[in-house]
Amino acid sequence: MIGFIARVCISLFFVISSLSQIFDWQSYEHEITMTLVDWQAYLDGTAWASNAMRFLMGHAPILLGVSIFLQLLGGVLVLFGWRMRIGLFFLILTNFPELMLTHPFWLLDGAQRDQELMLFLQHLAIFGGLLALFSFGRGTMRQRRQVMAMPSFKVREDL
Repeated sequence: MIGFIARVCISLFFVISSLSQIFDWQSYEHEITMTLVDWQAYLDGTAWASNAMRFLMGHAPILLGVSIFLQLLGGVLVLFGWRMRIGLFFLILTNFPELMLTHPFWLLDGAQRDQELMLFLQHLAIFGGLLALFSFGRGTMRQRRQVMAMPSFKVREDL
């Protein structure tokens, strides 16, 4: 039962987030572009980084679409417990870059650093939850099958 509750909690975060992004597409596309602009400024002076950021900025709608698709599909797979590890892989695949790109507290100072650190830690906790679910799998039914497959021990009466 606890595994089911964990799946519902974690998957609802991603399903609702992806639906929000669909209905407010332009705002999220702008957010991706501004995040990439910020990173371009952080990495100022390196030609390869500037070129990479410009390339990604030009493909912001594609990045957003792929992210939404993976979050929505991953969230639904985790919610229903079908192909759950594939769904968790999709969610991990989208969550880790977002974690690293959108909350670079190590590059900031003062109150902004503290705020980004808290957001980073919240997303890190979600990432940890995804990894925990990935490592444990679906849980109870699988555990029951493993317990039932264990050899039983018989008490010898001749002792």
